[in-house]
Amino acid sequence: MKSTQLGVLPPAAFGSMSGDQVGALPDAAFKAIKPAQLGALPAEALGALDAGQVNALPPEAFSEMRPLQAKVLPLTAIRSLDVEQLAALPSAAIGAFTPKQMGAITPEAVAGLDAKQVDSLKPAGLAAIKPTQVAALEPAAFASLNIKQLDALTPAAARGITPDQATGLTSAQKASMSPAQVNAMAPEVRAIIRS
Repeated sequence: MKSTQLGVLPPAAFGSMSGDQVGALPDAAFKAIKPAQLGALPAEALGALDAGQVNALPPEAFSEMRPLQAKVLPLTAIRSLDVEQLAALPSAAIGAFTPKQMGAITPEAVAGLDAKQVDSLKPAGLAAIKPTQVAALEPAAFASLNIKQLDALTPAAARGITPDQATGLTSAQKASMSPAQVNAMAPEVRAIIRS
């Protein structure tokens, strides 16, 4: 199927596609998928996407992804998300990511998360992120983390906090950081947290 053919199908046609049908489509066919079409796909069908198919999807196609769909995206698909694709995901879909999915997002893609999307992250997902992912967050997005979310960061993840991120935290956020988290930070970040 050509991308132009897939792009003209009504969203209802996508609602009945199986994982096998989606998996059989060539990567190029995904270039013309519209948001309503992707949003109509059953979760099971989205779970069949491979990295090449995800790479072919235009960023705007992700804007109507539902939480149940996001939760079943395979790790290979999550790893292939680029910054524009991840930024286009609704906050509720990002909040539905499992800890393994959160850990699979590339630092380059994490850099595109805004404060609203970061607010949607569950503590369990944040407990699975890596220092490079933390460091990639824009300071304003990092500053939007609430105390429960900050508490969920492992000491290893806290090692990724940058001076600019630490400067944007409130006194309450800084005070909520555990000794293990603070001790894992770079000296210049530790000084900001303790100030």
